[in-house]
Amino acid sequence: MKIIKTIVIIISALVIFSACASVTNQRAVESPKFRGPFKLVKVDITDMETSPYLINSIMFKVQNILEREGVAYKEETKTPYYQVELFISADYPAFVKSENMSGYSSLETRVVLRDPNGKPIKEGKVSTFNAFKDITSDFTEVSHARDIVSFITSQ
Repeated sequence: MKIIKTIVIIISALVIFSACASVTNQRAVESPKFRGPFKLVKVDITDMETSPYLINSIMFKVQNILEREGVAYKEETKTPYYQVELFISADYPAFVKSENMSGYSSLETRVVLRDPNGKPIKEGKVSTFNAFKDITSDFTEVSHARDIVSFITSQ
């Protein structure tokens, strides 16, 4: 009985720690940052299985973070801006697809950053793992949005 309890505790700890995992293609330690401003010009999903609510959720959260950091484009300034394109996809376990669209196991976003003239200057993927499915989906989306902003602002 003690062995079973020990195994359950170890597995639970592994699941909790893996829920916090977040991986991006680019992580700079102390890299210079793009100063902005940044404007979300395109946000879309990449496949038919990804829930459309993720478009608004990720777009709203990324825009919120850009505004908080003071690097969001403001229409009234009429200054040149970096263009940000996001292409979102989510992986769902087989048993969740038709039931609960917030029960994804991971989010992946292809991010394209363009200069004010529309020339691509940076492209990569940001991935975030969601171990507890619909229970932690909102926290996962906030973390994913933070990773996207870190990606676009780092050089």
